[in-house]
This record gives sequence, structure tokens and C-alpha cells, in this order.
Amino acid sequence: MEETITFNEIKQAIIELIESQKVTDQKIKELSEEHKRTELAQQKTELAQRKTAETVKKVAKQLGGIGNNNGEIAHQYFFRGLKHRMSLNGISFNEIKQKLSNSFKDKSGEYDILLVNADSIVIVEVKYSVNPKDVSRFYEQLQYFKFLFPMYSEYKIFGAVAGFAIPDDALNLSEDYGFFVLTKTGKEIEIRIIMQGW
Repeated sequence: MEETITFNEIKQAIIELIESQKVTDQKIKELSEEHKRTELAQQKTELAQRKTAETVKKVAKQLGGIGNNNGEIAHQYFFRGLKHRMSLNGISFNEIKQKLSNSFKDKSGEYDILLVNADSIVIVEVKYSVNPKDVSRFYEQLQYFKFLFPMYSEYKIFGAVAGFAIPDDALNLSEDYGFFVLTKTGKEIEIRIIMQGW
């Protein structure tokens, strides 16, 4: 038997459908508003991230400047101290040079301070705080010094690291390489003698 649907049942179904559609429309409206709020929050977050990135760049630049200033302070301290003394471990020097660099073919080197006499050179690497990487890098650069500066090819070369702070690991590595170690004690330059020339 076939069931017939009355007009009232159809009317009731339409009313329920309209109410259901109103609820669906309201949900869509709420979701749309929530989406707008999320987009706005995301834009604010992106803006805040950009501002933070800019601040980090500024701080990094300032810290880099401080590091450069500290390095220059250390360089000037050791340069002036060595210029005043012009001797190291009983070896006298008649010339002091600073900030020498050269490159030839695929080799290059930068050397902070050179103490020179008739047959010997002490090459000094200056850092505010010396770390083992600095010591190793300096050792590598020393290997090319005579190649880069052939006018000193007959000279005996000594290495030295200088810094206001030299942790034990950097000190031990410097000793292993046979470098002089120069550090600041009060107003004087303290020299640890570990001579090994090339």
C-alpha cells in the first residue's frame, strides 16, 4: 500500500527545512567571521614576526660592532705593548708591522702583528678572546706565510697568539703548536714561552 503525504506534512517538512537552512546559514556566517578573525590574527602575527626579525638584525649588527670594537681594542693593546718593548723572550726586534695581508694563486693570509729583526719574525694573531678554532686557523695561515711573502723566505718564523682571555683548551693547543702566548695581566703583557720556530 502506498503511503500518501498530506499537505500539512509537506508544509511541516518545508518549515523544518527552512529552519535547518537558517541554522546552516548562521553556522556559515559564524565560520566566515571566525575565518576573518583568524586571518586578522595571522596578519598581526606575521607583522610581529617581521618586527622581531628586524630587531634581531639590529641587535646582531650592534653585537657585531661590539665584537669588532673589542677586537680592535685587543689589537691596539698588544701592538702598543709590543712596540714599546720590541723584544720577546730575549730576542730583540727593530721593526714592528701590523695588519699585513696578501693573496697569491689560491692562497691568502692576514697577519695582525709582525715583529721583525735581521733573521727572525714573530707573527702575532690577536683576538679579544682566543678559542681553539682561532689557534688552528692561525697555524694553517702560518704555513703559507713564506709563500705569500717571499722576501721573508730566509727568516726564522715564530708564531704567537695574543688575547685578553685564553681558555685552557686554546692555551693547550697553542702549546702543542709551539706558539708564544701573550695575555694581559694588569697593565703588562704576560708572555708564556713555548718557542718553536719554522
